[in-house]
Amino acid sequence: MEGNKKEGTFFVIKMVKLWAERKSPINEDFEKDYLFRLFEKTKHNVLITGAAGTGKSTILKKFCKFSKKKYVVLAPTGIAATNVNGQTIHKFFKFGRSMVTKEDIDDVNGKDDRYKPKIYERVETIIIDEISMVRRDIFDAMDQILRKYQLKDKPFGGVQLILFGDMYQLPPVVTEEEGSILCSVYDNNSNYFFNSNIYPELSLIIIRLNHIYRQSDGEFIEILNRMQNKLLTKKDLGILNKQVKPGKDNSDHVILCTKNNEANNYNSERLEKLPNPAVLYEAYSEGNINIERDTPAIERLILKVGSRVMTTVNSTNPFNPYFNGSLGTVTRLSKDYIEVKLDSDKTVTVTEHTFNKIAHTFKNGRIVKEQVGIVIQLPIKLAWAMTIHKSQGQTLEKVFIDFKNKPWAHGQTYVAFSRVRSLTGLMLEVPLQMLDVRVDDDVREWELNSKKSEVNIDFNKFLYLDLNSTMEDLIIFKIRT
Repeated sequence: MEGNKKEGTFFVIKMVKLWAERKSPINEDFEKDYLFRLFEKTKHNVLITGAAGTGKSTILKKFCKFSKKKYVVLAPTGIAATNVNGQTIHKFFKFGRSMVTKEDIDDVNGKDDRYKPKIYERVETIIIDEISMVRRDIFDAMDQILRKYQLKDKPFGGVQLILFGDMYQLPPVVTEEEGSILCSVYDNNSNYFFNSNIYPELSLIIIRLNHIYRQSDGEFIEILNRMQNKLLTKKDLGILNKQVKPGKDNSDHVILCTKNNEANNYNSERLEKLPNPAVLYEAYSEGNINIERDTPAIERLILKVGSRVMTTVNSTNPFNPYFNGSLGTVTRLSKDYIEVKLDSDKTVTVTEHTFNKIAHTFKNGRIVKEQVGIVIQLPIKLAWAMTIHKSQGQTLEKVFIDFKNKPWAHGQTYVAFSRVRSLTGLMLEVPLQMLDVRVDDDVREWELNSKKSEVNIDFNKFLYLDLNSTMEDLIIFKIRT
């Protein structure tokens, strides 16, 4: 990391097992019970981090279901926001699509939304998912706006932050022009939120989740952990490269590519080869919404019987079960629904789904979510191929990774490999090379610095948390590093 380095005040909680488990009011998993108490009963700023598949999204959704606080859920991209039933950071704070300037901050209340300042004044907690993709200038701008409306000279105006994300996954998206400007403003070229001006003032509690639910193969989990930290061995490469099978049928695998045009080409070619007639399903939209930027829906969805598809929502019908990320093959096309034979051999009926674009407002003394746009479309996308960026957050049973065009972003290789549950579900187009694994040195330095403040926690003290509790009330001892 170049330029001035700022040391933040933070603690890292090491999640350790208790000698006696308690039943949770929100989940049988006792760790989630204690995390809920930390979120709900204190004002601490918290970052929930951990490798892919450790249950970060589950914890987020449980908090939203049971919390009594005035909270909003935000994310850096439209699809990420839709996945957690939230709103984009840019939309909530009324930022433009380019750099956030002082004028943007000064004008943030806008002329068309008389409730917006009220929500900035009354919000108690802001939840942000996929925090690794939040740029530092955006993070600083949020702080300035909330200080203004909360009338408190504290980080984010005293609003509690609950952040979720894995720093080893995809980084903030920064154009060359934006990067040049940000470098001159911040005196270094690292654009993660933890290099923002406000980060050192957060007194952030960092909680690392260690148990991986997505994969159960111990050897594969260890390889992924080493890949995450750019510590792959030659033995690891040998094990992974046994999955190189360029000539083998991969028709039941999702192809992960580094670029959009590659994924589109794969899907178009496979669809064209099917002899069956094509059927077009056009999305209906209403309100202030961009169909493919703000939702997982496809504006003009062309399908044939035999198409490989993925469902993009969870079914609410227990007798017709499919999930966000379920893979299968189209067996029937009708005007209002399609039938898909899932890879589990179960055939399900997929009907139209309403994707909502959400805005937060403050009314009658509470924060409410309002629908500002809708898209009605089959929750289906062609799934012979997709980009690695679009796969983030997905759990896939079978993956074919195409690295003919090399990974270009930090964390891209790790995201690709960690989508699949096991080595048996993995196929590679070309051998993986050490240089394909890219980890940002700034993330590694942040990780190293945060581990210096790692502590063990007396979880039984979580039972007595209140809004005046401090981290020192919870610490058993500090781990020496």
